[in-house]
Amino acid sequence: RGAGDWADDVINLLDELNVERFHIVGSSLGGLVVWRLMRDQAARLVTVTQAAPGSAMSLAVWPIRSL
Repeated sequence: RGAGDWADDVINLLDELNVERFHIVGSSLGGLVVWRLMRDQAARLVTVTQAAPGSAMSLAVWPIRSL
């Protein structure tokens, strides 16, 4: 799953540390992880900073919805 596994690792660490809400910065590959966190954990994010993360759309991080 790639970025999904890394996003799960971030959440597991923050849960273990009892961090409810957080700021996050993602650069390059880390930016892909942040895209997943934005999709799956939006309520926990206080702020997000991205630097050259690549396109979330081209990497199919967002669920595909039929019209």
